[in-house]
Amino acid sequence: MPITSIPDPSIHKYCGACDRWFERDEGELFLPENWGMLAPRSTLRRARAEFTGDESLMRFRCHGCGAKRKQHRWVFWSVLVAIVAVAQLLKAFGLL
Repeated sequence: MPITSIPDPSIHKYCGACDRWFERDEGELFLPENWGMLAPRSTLRRARAEFTGDESLMRFRCHGCGAKRKQHRWVFWSVLVAIVAVAQLLKAFGLL
């Protein structure tokens, strides 16, 4: 349940995906992902977070946003596999 009163950053965590504050047990901490132009910077940040165990370098995602992310990832990969399969079938029948 999102926090409706004034959040306390020492107790609550902010989910950047849905822009709400939550209790710590209503989500998960994860290391930032490496991607894009800032991949070297993200890699250094991940290494520093893993080495020091500093939670301030980690991101928080609520369970609802985590479930949506997993579903979107599953749909993305399913569509990609379907496109590749259709392309292979078209190639096999000489239509591509």
